[in-house]
Amino acid sequence: MVGRKIKQQEQLLRLGAENWEDWRKDGTWKLHQAASLEEISIGNSAYLILPARCVIAVPLWLPKTDPLTAKQMVEVELEIRGLLSKQADSINIRTIKSFEDRMLICAQVFPLPFPEQFQHPAFGYFNASPLVANLNRDTLHLWQEGSDIVAVFTYEESPIYWETVPLTTPELFTWLECIWLPLMEEEFLGTKIDFLNFLDLNLTTPTFCSTTLKAHPSSPRAPLLRETLPSCDWKSPQRRSVEKARKTRKTIVQTGLAVGGLCLFFIAAFWTWVGFRHFQANRLAQKIKAIEPEIHVLLATQRRWNELAPTIEASGFPVELLRSVVEQMPPEGMWLTQFEFDNQKVNISGEASTVSVAAQFFTSLNRAQMQWEMPPPALLSNNRARFVISGKP
Repeated sequence: MVGRKIKQQEQLLRLGAENWEDWRKDGTWKLHQAASLEEISIGNSAYLILPARCVIAVPLWLPKTDPLTAKQMVEVELEIRGLLSKQADSINIRTIKSFEDRMLICAQVFPLPFPEQFQHPAFGYFNASPLVANLNRDTLHLWQEGSDIVAVFTYEESPIYWETVPLTTPELFTWLECIWLPLMEEEFLGTKIDFLNFLDLNLTTPTFCSTTLKAHPSSPRAPLLRETLPSCDWKSPQRRSVEKARKTRKTIVQTGLAVGGLCLFFIAAFWTWVGFRHFQANRLAQKIKAIEPEIHVLLATQRRWNELAPTIEASGFPVELLRSVVEQMPPEGMWLTQFEFDNQKVNISGEASTVSVAAQFFTSLNRAQMQWEMPPPALLSNNRARFVISGKP
């Protein structure tokens, strides 16, 4: 698994034999001072080397697969062993070597809850001490961290497993052999292992090691630091909280900008539409103003035609109206006494032998192209009915 890329840090803090070591980079790593963690001036985004006792190394053989599937398989294996935290992601996975059908994995299980002494806001990067040490190929390394002895086994150039034990342990070789046996059975180590001792102890070569190597004279109690620090995609809980808050702020800002941009777009679109409609209204108003004299002429002509229409339409002549009224009269039992035509209004008066005859006459008139009205007829002394009918086109 490839961790996230990091830019080279200028400050590195590592736990030494007695105090924390403050290393600064000036071409190569140089020890600046050794003091307690509270006494060291920590710059922004310092690289913290966690003691080996704080990080558990778990070597695993996995079928050759893609990184996402491999991580899921590692999580299942660690959960079976009771090493996976349910609270948060606490592992970092490194691929040691890939073969045709399988690959060698070393999982780092970081401490949760995270120790308070390491929760400094300036610690931007974390890793276990064996991963930043310049180690030998296929070698058992022993060095001191605080009051602990650190034993690190390498598979080729990569640390595959490590453990710590108190410095006062009397049965050191027995402890080392108990570590070595299961690693050999699982083929996590090479067939030949060298021995490199950084302790201030004169130790013989363990029985399972073939050669004893000499430590570098400039690092009597611990191996030299690697020139290039390894990447690690695991972050401390405090670092995650800071990045989560930063990401939340960024999301809020981006959402606000998106909403603001969308609102500005709709406002611009609305005012563009309003401007276009205003332009169309002005153009139509100009057209109406241009043809307005012609419209007045046409309206005047229409009024004159409306005035002449009754005289032109034959059905509106008084004589024609009288003829149509007479045609609707019954053959007997009715007499017209008056017919008036005044300003498109017709008044008819008469007498009928009965009220029923007058009503039948009024019904017949309603079939003509006029609007007729008739009040109830008046009954005369001779039992005749006098009626008055008014009509208009």
